[in-house]
Amino acid sequence: MSTISRRGALKSTAAISMLASIGCGKSQGPASDADLANLDAIATAQAIKNGDVTALEVINAAITRAESANQKIHAIVSPYFDTARDKATAAPEGPWFGVPTFIKDLNDVIGQRTSFGSRAYANYIASEQSPLVDAIFGTGLISLGKSSTPEFGLTATTEPMLGEPTRNPWNTDYSVGGSSGGAAALAAARVTPVAHASDGGGSIRIPASCCGLVGLKPSRGRTPLPPRKSPRPVELTTQLAVTRTVRDTAAFLSMMELDNELPPVGLVEGPSSDRKKIAFFTETPTGAAVDPEVVASTRAVADQLEDLGHEVSEITSPFDAGVLQDFTIYWGAGAAGAVADWEKATGRPAGYTDFE
Repeated sequence: MSTISRRGALKSTAAISMLASIGCGKSQGPASDADLANLDAIATAQAIKNGDVTALEVINAAITRAESANQKIHAIVSPYFDTARDKATAAPEGPWFGVPTFIKDLNDVIGQRTSFGSRAYANYIASEQSPLVDAIFGTGLISLGKSSTPEFGLTATTEPMLGEPTRNPWNTDYSVGGSSGGAAALAAARVTPVAHASDGGGSIRIPASCCGLVGLKPSRGRTPLPPRKSPRPVELTTQLAVTRTVRDTAAFLSMMELDNELPPVGLVEGPSSDRKKIAFFTETPTGAAVDPEVVASTRAVADQLEDLGHEVSEITSPFDAGVLQDFTIYWGAGAAGAVADWEKATGRPAGYTDFE
């Protein structure tokens, strides 16, 4: 299996651009743990680089926030706080060295538990990790552990039977969405400025919407994909993160554009001079009602894009309800494949106490 080394990530054009983007010079450092909680990833990395705060201090403050917040939001499946502290005291590597994050619990990290949100994998410890995880760590991000997800990331709410339902930090009576629900809850609660997330049917965008975050689903193949574990002809999932600032998302995407076949976006630092043709729609393919607030927000963005000089048109839904049925069948085949893989590995049929 090919891997992307930390050193290789550092040498990439995107990483070098990122180093330049966070600037130089001494700035007024964070005065308290509360200040650290409010910094985005770029500002946190800059504070560490300037010597205003050490990576270990940043990680310890994030751990304190994690321990406190998780009592209410239940977003951490497997904490690895001591491992994070060890990495924070190692030699700096990557432009975001010392910035805390979490890895979604669908992705293996060597020596750590991956439960996939499922009781069937409650005791599984990974012996390898994908180029995706290598690339994330190559940015310098330090993982505090695994964030919660529904079983196999299959639903749009994060309430696995393996543990407690993940709660929305804005209002714990509300959902965080899914499937990157734990990631969104931790970022929104200001435990970390950025958290790894993935999306095959809304799993970045839904929790970002529920939690008031930036949630970009990049095109498939733009960032490294985990190794495919099923014979499905199309890999639906793509990987990135949820963040609290647009500039963090732009910077992280630029660092994760490694060894892909698509033309790189590069580091986006401001408006482009290119003018695009953009279409949007505000109706559902099934005819179901759309919340007026969603419609208003969508049109507000369309107006802003038009003010920037883009050619914007409102259209009817470009597909009908059949596409949802097709998607559901394909999605269900993925679930069946996950159970079949487990049955093959364990040599016994799955039961209701194993899977949801």
